[in-house]
Amino acid sequence: MKKALALGLLGIVVFCLPCPSQVQEGFFGLHQNKYTRGEPWPTVPFGIRRTVSDRVTWDDLETCAGGPNPNNPCYHWGRNREDGDLDKVVNDSVAHGVDVMFTVYDTAGWISNRGERCRAKGVPDANCAGPADLDCGSNSIGLCDPPADVDAVVGSGEGDGSDKTFKDFITAVATRYGKKIKYWEMWNEAPNIRSSNPEYWTFKQWARMTKDFHDAIKAVNPEAVVLGANTCVCFPRGSADFEEWTAGYFAALDKYGPSVVDGITYHGYALRPERNVELVHKLLEIMGRHASVRGKPIYDSEDAWPGGNVFTKWNGKPDWDLRSAWLARSLIVNASLGAKAYIFFGWDLGPVGQMWARDREPWDCTTPNKDGKMGY
Repeated sequence: MKKALALGLLGIVVFCLPCPSQVQEGFFGLHQNKYTRGEPWPTVPFGIRRTVSDRVTWDDLETCAGGPNPNNPCYHWGRNREDGDLDKVVNDSVAHGVDVMFTVYDTAGWISNRGERCRAKGVPDANCAGPADLDCGSNSIGLCDPPADVDAVVGSGEGDGSDKTFKDFITAVATRYGKKIKYWEMWNEAPNIRSSNPEYWTFKQWARMTKDFHDAIKAVNPEAVVLGANTCVCFPRGSADFEEWTAGYFAALDKYGPSVVDGITYHGYALRPERNVELVHKLLEIMGRHASVRGKPIYDSEDAWPGGNVFTKWNGKPDWDLRSAWLARSLIVNASLGAKAYIFFGWDLGPVGQMWARDREPWDCTTPNKDGKMGY
């Protein structure tokens, strides 16, 4: 039994599974990492491509103050310094009939209130709330912190500033791509210290930026699906607690009413997929207490078996029997919980849920790619 079993079971889930809400054909989505480096388009059918693995973060796309005009040279929609290419990802997705979910994260370093340039409060510029934040990770110093202008007084946490930089960035993205991007996710793994340091973020800031995110997108494309900042059970030391962060965020969103977001996303990553039942039930319980999100659709925007070489054979080869079984269980569980989409991480993203690789042997793959080379 090989990986084809997972694909067959996916078809059963998509077309036949009885559950509280109809599972749509585009339920299954993918992340891909090496597409701009000559890797072919995935050979399995999928309905959503999420951009979080494509090296198209806010910091990658806007390297200086670009304003709302997408033609400003501060923006890098094609090949950027991290080898990402948002133009290619979006346009090729549209050409293949695949919806795009654009996910924001990594505050542009030049506007982060604790960016790599910062030495102390007000040094070297007034946008520094303190020294550079090393907790974001060695490759993303200061990128997990708020933009300086979200607060009237830099670093106050009040969320009462102009937030102009963020609004301009989102306006520029929305203007360039229009209806080519269907789903917009406010932030990736907001409780995760590597994405947003809870020591320096406040719920007032999150709510304000979510409102500005919504308004900027809807002004360009009223049909867009705007999703709140992503919540997760995240484990890096210093990350926020899932329940506390989620409840605090939703409470702050209530200030802006029931139309501030169109849906909420979560992440799985359980060795036993059935653990997502507890996670989703808790999420729905918290949502039910807040008018801003009550009754809104939920999306599993990132899920896979955990890393650490799980589901491998004694010789290091992937055990596709175990992986296929895990994927089938995970799809069924999340669909039965009412998730509108399940986006797998990913097509070529080891050491977690990797499905494909051109340069790793042996993979026990059963189906050749369209170019005749190793497939899935």
